[in-house]
Amino acid sequence: MKRTFHALAAITTALALNGCVIVNSPPSTADSESTRRPEPVQKTAAPMPSSTGCSSEQKSAQQVFSAAKDGVAVVESGDGQGSAFVVEHRDGNTLLLTNSHVVEGYRSVQVKWSNGSSDTATVVTDAGGSSPSTDLALLQVSGIRGVPLQIASGSPEVGRSVFVIGAPKGLEFSLSSGVVSQLRDGGEILQTDAAINSGNSGGPVLDDRSCVVGMATFILRDSQGLNFAVSSQLIQPFLSNRLTPTSPADPRPGASNG
Repeated sequence: MKRTFHALAAITTALALNGCVIVNSPPSTADSESTRRPEPVQKTAAPMPSSTGCSSEQKSAQQVFSAAKDGVAVVESGDGQGSAFVVEHRDGNTLLLTNSHVVEGYRSVQVKWSNGSSDTATVVTDAGGSSPSTDLALLQVSGIRGVPLQIASGSPEVGRSVFVIGAPKGLEFSLSSGVVSQLRDGGEILQTDAAINSGNSGGPVLDDRSCVVGMATFILRDSQGLNFAVSSQLIQPFLSNRLTPTSPADPRPGASNG
């Protein structure tokens, strides 16, 4: 069945736990992103990050982590936690990418860096998260922070080594590794056996060239090794698209209005 992840998004509900989406597993496919989402009320212009190339040199897990960890942040919104990563420095600000369900309804969140420092980040663009393909949000921090991670321009091969950095179960800046198990929905969704848990959502999935090939997004309930990421094929156009739904009309209790 074609585009199963997107088709099921309209008729199924997932359970979001601390920045990671866990979906029930039907007989032959995966459920979609959580539908608990405030209605977008306006559109906003988001900065358009410049594209960067990736090195052809293959790196070890240690090298990938060492090069990327300063570009990863832990995101805290209310009592939830997820991850994010830097995509660009622009006009004295730092732009980070995360999942829409990580910031769910908030206009500002806290981000923590690998050196222990923290900043307040504003949610400048939110694709809405009604399906895995729209589970993206852009954050902005005032000042230059972290190191921008390079986004892959193409899709990785099945079997290629990948690495996930995030805060699984609150264990900040953890590294897990695996391979690309398969590419789904025409390459828009990346399937991997690299461990993804609550708190990993929004964190980068990097290949062995330290290029971001995806962003950890959801897992299948009652399964092992069936983990999924929004691929760079979706990330690239999102970062280049200036008009995206944003700003909930009624922020969740405790949410900051920025």
